[in-house]
Amino acid sequence: MTDNTSLASNRLKLSDSTKKFVARTLKSDLIELSEMKQVVGSLLAQKCEIDSKAIVKTAVGAGHLTRWQGKQLLAGHFDGFFLGNYKLLKPLGAGGMGVVYLAEHNIMQRRMALKILPVAAMKDKTRVARFQAEARAAAQLDHPNIVRAYDFSEAGGKAFIVMEFVDGMDLHHVVARDGVMSFRAAVEVLLQAADGLAHAHSRGIIHRDIKPSNLMLRQDGVLKISDMGLARIGYQSDGNLTSEGGGVMGTSDFLSPEQALDSHGVDGRADIYALGCTLYYLLTKQPPYPSENLASRIAKHQTAPPADIRDQRPDCPAALAQLAMRMMAKQPADRVPTCNDLITALRRLVTQGILGGDAGLSTLLTSQDTAVEDTSLQATSVSVGDAAISQAVAGTVSSGAVAAANPLDLFDLSSLPEPNCRSFVTLGPASSADGTTPYRPPPSAFNSSAPSGAGSQSGLPTRTANQSVLVGVGLTLAVIAALVSGTATIVGATREEPKQTPKIKVSEDREGRDVIFIGQ
Repeated sequence: MTDNTSLASNRLKLSDSTKKFVARTLKSDLIELSEMKQVVGSLLAQKCEIDSKAIVKTAVGAGHLTRWQGKQLLAGHFDGFFLGNYKLLKPLGAGGMGVVYLAEHNIMQRRMALKILPVAAMKDKTRVARFQAEARAAAQLDHPNIVRAYDFSEAGGKAFIVMEFVDGMDLHHVVARDGVMSFRAAVEVLLQAADGLAHAHSRGIIHRDIKPSNLMLRQDGVLKISDMGLARIGYQSDGNLTSEGGGVMGTSDFLSPEQALDSHGVDGRADIYALGCTLYYLLTKQPPYPSENLASRIAKHQTAPPADIRDQRPDCPAALAQLAMRMMAKQPADRVPTCNDLITALRRLVTQGILGGDAGLSTLLTSQDTAVEDTSLQATSVSVGDAAISQAVAGTVSSGAVAAANPLDLFDLSSLPEPNCRSFVTLGPASSADGTTPYRPPPSAFNSSAPSGAGSQSGLPTRTANQSVLVGVGLTLAVIAALVSGTATIVGATREEPKQTPKIKVSEDREGRDVIFIGQ
């Protein structure tokens, strides 16, 4: 009783700023009133000081908020978390054509990636048209190795594309973390990328920005081509497709010579060149021309042959090194003609057994890699910080004022049930990287009397001396009960059943006639 009294009195010590924070958090629609009561009740049960940071930490641990959402709330941003039918969970990254958010459908609770055009770009008709062209290009493609686009919409003055969310890691980060790929893994990656590009090319769509960071690898080894932001539909003249500064479109480390001269006149062989540069990177951990000067890189793509892969990987099969050089030929006519031809060449390398017996893609990623981490980039190409994201998509999350004369009108702490430590589950810190996975207490959390020591390393409750006595008594009673039951069964089986006298019942039907029932 004393415990509950002290907890109840703690309830009255909330500062006005905390009450206001609770009210505004509820106003954001990120968390339900019942969930907020659970959070506050858990803090009361733990005798914790209740302030905004404690509320956010506990809500994240319970899976009611993501870390990014909590960070925004603590920064005073209480609106802008919803876009159309989607709730924004966290930014995944940003590229030249927009910012990508992980989002969840409000009704279906399905996670998607939303690519949002920066607010400033909505005033630029050219950029809006280019963004719409990206959506059209992606909508025409339905292939297991291409990130699917499901919808294009506008809400709150923002245009966005609803895309498949790829929970994995792009190849740039895979190589940066693990080093060069095995020959077998690199070929498996290229096979899938070439298959997806063959599908796009057959529909007249050229990607024009193939690079390791646009190739997403899932844990199951499936590769997805992302970011159709520079894709060109058909072979029409489109002289306006240049960068914001009037330069060429694409990424200089993987840019074909002809694309640097004429971005709109390229065909599928430009993607094959970029794929060759990507193969070079996967096998050497550097692009073909690792110069720090942009002009120098572009010039070398025009004239200088890349160094042989075998200079850095002497054990590289000659056929693989030669195929990479052919893919990066200066003249499109000297390259592998089509992605289908490239697939044939790659499969030939596999069947020849010259790639070694090293592991393939299934060993590259683990479940930890596919968790959505704050530092990972999903379906995007450029790593940016919070400031850059905020600048790129200004207005998506804002700190609009919430009109609430009395915050307790939205959340009255007196409506909480009297706290009882036994009725509250202690909510801990988030167990996943982004805080989207609810906290799961370890088994020992349900056994407060379990001693620590070697006997509890398995995570299971340990048996005390009293528990052992109780278990022994229980087993003894169970054995006695079994013996008594068995004896009764034997006696019952040997006992002769008494003869039953037939029972006769006389009644009348609706017409007054006698009806006789005979039974046992």
